[in-house]
Amino acid sequence: MRKLLLFLLLTLSVAAIPDTPREFFMLLPTKYFKVVSGSKEAYLKSHLVVDDPANGYLSASGDAGQGGFVMALFRKKDGTYLVGLNSSGEMWDDYSILQYANGKWRDVSSEVIPQYSKDKAYHFPRHGTTVVVEQLQIQDGVPSPTGKKLYTLVWNRDTFMISR
Repeated sequence: MRKLLLFLLLTLSVAAIPDTPREFFMLLPTKYFKVVSGSKEAYLKSHLVVDDPANGYLSASGDAGQGGFVMALFRKKDGTYLVGLNSSGEMWDDYSILQYANGKWRDVSSEVIPQYSKDKAYHFPRHGTTVVVEQLQIQDGVPSPTGKKLYTLVWNRDTFMISR
C-alpha cells in the first residue's frame, strides 16, 4: 500500500510539470503578465498570434490597455526549462528569463544572461536558441528597441554566452 501511494504521488507530481509554452503561460503569475479582463484562456482565444509547441514558442498580441507577450522555452541539460518572456504594452517593454520549479517562479535573468540589463531588448526566437540583443531607447517615457544589434546570446543548455 505504501509503495502504491508513493507511486501515485510521484506520478501526479511528474504530470503537473509544464512542458509547453501554453502550459507555462497558464501558470504564469500576474507579476510577470496580467490579463486585464477575463481569463487567460479567453485572452489566448482572442489574441493568439503563434502557438508552436514543437519549437517551444507562444506569442499573443495586445490592444488598448491589454499587453501582449512572446514566450520561448530553453531546454536545460537536466530536462527542465527556462522561459524567455517579453511582455509589452503601450508604456512598457519587459524582458526576462524565468525559472519554474516546485510550483514557484523566479527571475533568473541576471544569473543566466551575461551583462543582463533592463536597458536592452532580448528577441526570443521561434526557431533555434540564439537571442538577438538590442539597445532599448526611451522616447516620451516609453521604451522601444533601437534596431541597433549589440550582440547575440547563444544558449548552451545551461546558460547564455555572448557571441559577436
